[in-house]
Amino acid sequence: GLTASPGSDKSKIKEVCENLYIQNIVVKTENDRDVKPYFNPVTIDWVRIKMSEELDKINKYLEKALALLQENGFFLLKVSSIYETSPVGCEDGAGVFYNIAVEGIWQKDAFMLLALCQKIEQALGRPADHAHWVSRVVDIDIILFGGEKIHTPELVIPHPLAVKRRFVMEPLAEIAAELSFPGTGKKTGEISKELA
Repeated sequence: GLTASPGSDKSKIKEVCENLYIQNIVVKTENDRDVKPYFNPVTIDWVRIKMSEELDKINKYLEKALALLQENGFFLLKVSSIYETSPVGCEDGAGVFYNIAVEGIWQKDAFMLLALCQKIEQALGRPADHAHWVSRVVDIDIILFGGEKIHTPELVIPHPLAVKRRFVMEPLAEIAAELSFPGTGKKTGEISKELA
């Protein structure tokens, strides 16, 4: 088979097909049953560390985190806008958070994606033994992984607190408003509006 990534040049695809004597081309989207399991929303949270020059720092962290995801096999499809929100479940005096949601294709299992996310967090300055309810430089959470349900000490999918958190659902709804959120009977867009 021949797979063409989104944005591929159609004339080049046609030329390759002709050279390989391919007569039929099948076009698939994220809604096709055999493609949908590979579309995995992930949220990335950035917290303000200092008051000065923070926006520039946030953008650099964002660019680096997304680059590291893609360099390690995460095929990025959609990225939300950046949302500024108040901290939730952090120490007193924690600064505001900057949040985005991304959607992409990951062809390995959820635990390998978790390991990659943790590796990226550490590369960007989050200690491996970071306290759970303390603000951090970068925090990457897997919210959904196709239609999978996972419940282990290391990983719970769907993310158990996602539907209660506006800073998760708002950017997620921007890129996947029609996505049905498992266990709720509602679309992400509906949940986001309820939290507004």
